[in-house]
Amino acid sequence: MANADKLGEIRFPVSASLITLAIVVILGFVYGYTTGKVPETVLFIAAAGAAAGAVLSAFYTARGLQLTAAALNRDETRCKVALAFQFTSKWNDPAMFHVRDAVRELMNSDHGSPEFGALLKAKETNVIHFLNFLEEVSLAINKGGADPDVLCEAFRGITITAWSKLQTWIVELRRKRNSPRIWVNVEELARKWN
Repeated sequence: MANADKLGEIRFPVSASLITLAIVVILGFVYGYTTGKVPETVLFIAAAGAAAGAVLSAFYTARGLQLTAAALNRDETRCKVALAFQFTSKWNDPAMFHVRDAVRELMNSDHGSPEFGALLKAKETNVIHFLNFLEEVSLAINKGGADPDVLCEAFRGITITAWSKLQTWIVELRRKRNSPRIWVNVEELARKWN
């Protein structure tokens, strides 16, 4: 049970401060004992205390910077995970229904059949939208902006399947448009995850 008279508790490490204080006192005592001059001993202790203060200040500043860097690293990780979940939310958004439906239909079809080619032509806009979405995911991973583990867990299967089923069409579209980098990040990610 908590003490009702206690408002709180403040804790801080004093070991470095106590060690430094002990060194200054011991050095001051040794200096005073060997010289026997009180005014010079007082000046020595003051100078040693100032030097010890500067050393302690540097020590605590470095410790503060270390703690700040660790906090920033945790914040960066949280931001990357949050962005990854934004991609999963975007993919599951009701507005993406037609894209998901078209992709599901294509992914369940035999990509070597004439029906697949006709279906792909009929759903081309949705397929382009889907591949652009995967390109965004790939770029977020490549640039270090989103958590790759979360995105791999969420999109690995669909990325690999999409690349294997749409590769021929993508390569042909690159040739037709004379644009060899269309969805190149999707291709690289599919190869990496496969």
